[in-house]
Amino acid sequence: GSSGGTTGSGTGGGTGSYGVGVYTQVVGFEYYPGTYPCRYEWDVTMTTSSTYCAGCDFVMNGTFTYDSSASSLGASYCSAGSVFSAVIAHDSDYWGYMSAALYYDPSYFAWYPLDYSASYSGGNWSWGAGTYDYYYLDWYTFYAYYYTNYGRMNATIY
Repeated sequence: GSSGGTTGSGTGGGTGSYGVGVYTQVVGFEYYPGTYPCRYEWDVTMTTSSTYCAGCDFVMNGTFTYDSSASSLGASYCSAGSVFSAVIAHDSDYWGYMSAALYYDPSYFAWYPLDYSASYSGGNWSWGAGTYDYYYLDWYTFYAYYYTNYGRMNATIY
């Protein structure tokens, strides 16, 4: 990777000047695994960020635009998505041996990993983060639930 946040000289193929992609998220709190009534989709546009990230292949300012026509809110606990922004990056040599997607928290001036097995090759960047079908037992009602909150990014970095 590169030593700064504005150059994109990593091994993934893109130069890191801009990117486009789709971020999808599924959410469920259901009695059965594999049930995700909340499905969200955001169209993502990215531009080079000046935020410093030591060793990162690229750093991007991402604008996530909620696509209500591609989303479905099939349960009462599903709330509509909204537009948001985030600074995200890729480090193909995180801690010397992992390929990681990272998120920058400006409140703490710190980078946090989203996925330790992110893929960046030929300009294609993909990663996922969250939980699928986590078993949860409510100790008051003794009802069992399966909790899911998982997001997936598929993007092209140019």
